[in-house]
Amino acid sequence: AYLLLGLVSFAITLLTGAMLLRSAPTTSGRATTTDGDRFRHALRSASYRILLIAFILLGIASSAILVHQPSLLLEAGFSLTEVGMLQGVVGAAVIVGRLGVGWLLDRVSVRWIMPPILLAASVGCAMFASGTTGVAVPIAAAMLGLMLGAEMDVLGYLIGRNHGSGAFGALYGIVFAGFSLGSALGAATVGKLHAVYGGYAIPFAGL
Repeated sequence: AYLLLGLVSFAITLLTGAMLLRSAPTTSGRATTTDGDRFRHALRSASYRILLIAFILLGIASSAILVHQPSLLLEAGFSLTEVGMLQGVVGAAVIVGRLGVGWLLDRVSVRWIMPPILLAASVGCAMFASGTTGVAVPIAAAMLGLMLGAEMDVLGYLIGRNHGSGAFGALYGIVFAGFSLGSALGAATVGKLHAVYGGYAIPFAGL
């Protein structure tokens, strides 16, 4: 079943790329040179490097939360039904975060958006690490979901604002690759730490 899903996704991706992605015609080599200059300048800039590091760390945290939160809740004594409901809370918060942050980015500086969301996610991780119970559990789940929904919106916005659209695809792709690398490391590392320490308290406290 998973192999079939993978093949379908691969086929859809190829068809979409073949039908919709076209290189814009250029009248001279000047545009390509300009885009290359923008790309190299962005790679040398401190703001882009900080963004790359930040999204590697976000990838670590995001994958750890998504992959291990159900197991954490089951070990804490929640039933499968309750875990499913809490995952639904996370999913709803992701939607709210994605739509809400997109709306806010048109009206408020990003410096006033992401710090509170990341702080809330840190508090949510600390709540799970401390073994919180009761009504605080869905609140913690919602805090984490908001971060998961906000991150990609902010990535595209920051690259476009700071470095323009000339080399947007390449710059976005590098940061997203870093995010994906962090995601792989996060899920695996938290799993290893869980095996070493016999629980999720220390791994989630580290997040």
